[in-house]
Amino acid sequence: MPNRNTVLILAPFGRDAELLLGMLMSSDIQAKCIVEPSSLLDAVRSGRAGALMLTQEAFTPAFLALLTEALALQPDWSDLPVLVLVPGGMESPIIGRVEAALGGLPNVTFLERPIRPSTLASAGRAALKSRARQYEVERVSKERDKASASLLESEKLAAVGRLASSIAHELNNPLESITNLIYIVRNDPNLSADSQAHLDLASSELQRAAEITKQNLRFHRQSTRPVSITAEELFVPILALYKGRLANSSIDVITDFRGDSRVVCYEGEIRQVLSNLIGNAIDAMRTGGTLKIRCSCSLDWRTGANGLSILVADSGHGMSDEVRRRIFEAFYSTKGIGGTGLGLWVSSEIISKHKGHLRVRSTVGTRRQGTSFRLFLPDSAHEDDGQQTQ
Repeated sequence: MPNRNTVLILAPFGRDAELLLGMLMSSDIQAKCIVEPSSLLDAVRSGRAGALMLTQEAFTPAFLALLTEALALQPDWSDLPVLVLVPGGMESPIIGRVEAALGGLPNVTFLERPIRPSTLASAGRAALKSRARQYEVERVSKERDKASASLLESEKLAAVGRLASSIAHELNNPLESITNLIYIVRNDPNLSADSQAHLDLASSELQRAAEITKQNLRFHRQSTRPVSITAEELFVPILALYKGRLANSSIDVITDFRGDSRVVCYEGEIRQVLSNLIGNAIDAMRTGGTLKIRCSCSLDWRTGANGLSILVADSGHGMSDEVRRRIFEAFYSTKGIGGTGLGLWVSSEIISKHKGHLRVRSTVGTRRQGTSFRLFLPDSAHEDDGQQTQ
């Protein structure tokens, strides 16, 4: 299979191809003989060629037209070097057609035959060097585009965070006012029992709304230093936050906090990850199911690091292989207008920051269908910072 560092030789008559290949290989230049013109055209179209070396006999009218078309369709960064061997000291209609078709391209070189091996090797080496510079331009261009895309996504994410934090902050004032008004009304001696019950329910829901806004502010507020915290302390506020949704969706919660499963981490950020995993699990079990949460001290077999292992598993509808491969992409969502596509992407970034890893398994269409996320947080990721908090 030709590659980007290979000179492709097309010389259909006699032993030309063999001789040209020998001269290049003897000078440590990677080369390959191509028998079928169509194979060479495929290599040009796919970018699997460092340079072309062609004798004039290869240029039938049909091949010349197809080669010209393939070269014209190169991306902006590409200018494939083409070395054309022509008889020295003579003109022919074939050479005229080749010059007319390819002569306008800046990277076409005509070499007269017979040619010295050193001259041929020098031309081949220069062609590959020129091609290598083009690949470097391509690489830099791709990295620049990737960096620009990442910057744009980061700016969008920051804007979403600022907006969410601003909304939560602005909601706090009217929520406090409503809480005070409910308190005043509840102390009215003429209030009926039914009205009192309704106010109790309103007060309960209002407290839940206040907790949501506080949690939102906490999530989007930058943590200043890591703290030592147990898995149960991480999960209890989140489960309280989702208590209503879990009950309304008929979801049973099974928790298993084994031992003193403690870890040093940025508390708000890890709660954001866990909240996202639980929220997604609830969305996957609209008609009820079981949410399992298991936490224990563990050892990462790849690095040997001690840490906290967290499993969040649901019995929902599961994910297809295609969805599972893309769930950590920014702005990829299966929830339509109801999803931002940022939750799991942000979660993976947070876990990377903590030098941990987040893995997912999912099964569709079986008795045991559902999705499980396994999170590992090494306890040593913030060891120095953790010592400062003692």
